Amino acid sequence: MIDKNSHIPIYAQLENILLEMIESGDLKPGDMIPSENELSKKYSISRMTAKKAIDSLTIKGLVERTQGKGTYVCSIEKKIELPINRLRGFTQKVCEMGLTPENKVLAFEKMPCPKNICKILGIKEGESIWRMERVRQIDEVPAVFEESYISVKLLPNLKEKNLLKSKFDYIKSLGLEIGNSEREISAEIPSDYVASALKLKRNEPILLAENITYLKKGTVLEYSKIYYNQKKYKFKFIAEGN
Repeated sequence: MIDKNSHIPIYAQLENILLEMIESGDLKPGDMIPSENELSKKYSISRMTAKKAIDSLTIKGLVERTQGKGTYVCSIEKKIELPINRLRGFTQKVCEMGLTPENKVLAFEKMPCPKNICKILGIKEGESIWRMERVRQIDEVPAVFEESYISVKLLPNLKEKNLLKSKFDYIKSLGLEIGNSEREISAEIPSDYVASALKLKRNEPILLAENITYLKKGTVLEYSKIYYNQKKYKFKFIAEGN
């Protein structure tokens, strides 16, 4: 029930109630959840509070609104769990789960390095870089949009065909040893271009990871912006013991 004296916001309490109903199976995939009016009457709360709880579940991909019909429980897909403080390739992780990875190259070009990217890569302004855009799919469903930059000096013979499979495997085949990675993660509303590439609805949030990956000798290998479909991914922080 709703505790109006609790420090937990009322909409969050209602969201948890609905979430428990979904997780317990009381509300199954395809079931219609109670309307905002029904929830407001049942729990003696405002309609706007009920709407806020349902909106939150919608953003998280647990329910979906159908215009003129109601709000229905979505099928809950198993999310790919990525360790936030460890470098793990997309292809490797997807294959470990018994799923099929696929890459689609949207852009591959050699260009003079912009000033802001040069600073990150540690190269001189105007030096040539590879700029790449890929959509990475799991069983034909878009999961990741990736925009990345690498110095041409590091990978002078890089070809578009190398991006259709694991880029890290190609880099390792050249005898280059990949070191650590710095990663900053935030929640974002993607541009229309990124949302379209991931086949997301307008204003549907994504997880954005900005990565700087190094070679073991300390040279910056790559700067990338990776947009994760939050319906497909979750992140886990692994604390190492001393």
